[in-house]
Amino acid sequence: MKDHIKKGNNEKLGWDNFEDKLQIPYPRSKEQVWAKLEEQLEEQEKSQQKSRVLKLAWYWAAAAMVLIVLGVGSFMRYYTIRVDVPAGEVQVVSLPDGSTVKLNAVSELAYHPYWWRINRQLSLTGEAYFEVKKGSRFSVVSAKGITSVLGTQFNVFARKEVYRVTCLSGKVRVTDAHKEQEVLLEANQQAVLDGQGKMNYEELVQFSDEAAWVNNEFAFRKQSLVELLEEVERAYDVEIVGKELIAANNIVLLSGRLNRNELTADQVLELLSQISVFKIEKIDSRKYRIFPKKN
Repeated sequence: MKDHIKKGNNEKLGWDNFEDKLQIPYPRSKEQVWAKLEEQLEEQEKSQQKSRVLKLAWYWAAAAMVLIVLGVGSFMRYYTIRVDVPAGEVQVVSLPDGSTVKLNAVSELAYHPYWWRINRQLSLTGEAYFEVKKGSRFSVVSAKGITSVLGTQFNVFARKEVYRVTCLSGKVRVTDAHKEQEVLLEANQQAVLDGQGKMNYEELVQFSDEAAWVNNEFAFRKQSLVELLEEVERAYDVEIVGKELIAANNIVLLSGRLNRNELTADQVLELLSQISVFKIEKIDSRKYRIFPKKN
């Protein structure tokens, strides 16, 4: 038994000596090991930061592309061409689809050229004659009404409280601004929205009289004197003082036509004064005063 214990102790002693004698050589110090670990951690952190930067850059690039697309779309949708025709002038406008608009004096037109293929719509204040190419719906929007066509020729008068549409060919749909009243016009038919917003319809209208201005002419056909004087102001770029003294419901009955190119403002006003109830006085080259005739 003693021998066995002794032998066990000797074996244990031998193992301890073996551990003491066993040395694994390692070329780096503890400081170097920590330095190496710190370097690896820094590289890992840099890699993660680079990955985050790349992801952030991708997000920003995607957001920029979205903004560019939205910006281009908004530009195409809302970019507007405006045409303002001053008094004494008439101007022809060619639209992107080949349709044409002839604008009377003191008229304004606006449309979106880059959106035209998607929506043929324009706004009008004043008076214009349209020759529309066939295609998708073509709409003219004014303060008091909307005129829609596919392909036709028509005249729109949209000044102050008067909205009047006259069809030359094809079919024209006229709707009030609230879309409560509607009428479909064919050749030589007319729709009028009066000052109270009521839609009136008239057949067998002489389009050549309604749109006489297109040929640089005046055609007087049961129009109020004030309306005629306002047309003279626009056509000749003059000012007529005293129109408020002339009754708006005074009707001028005059057959035939007057050529704007052949008559001056003086001559037109003198002719109107001879068949109406006012006298005319010229103040300067572009200004006139009218006053009622004495009985």
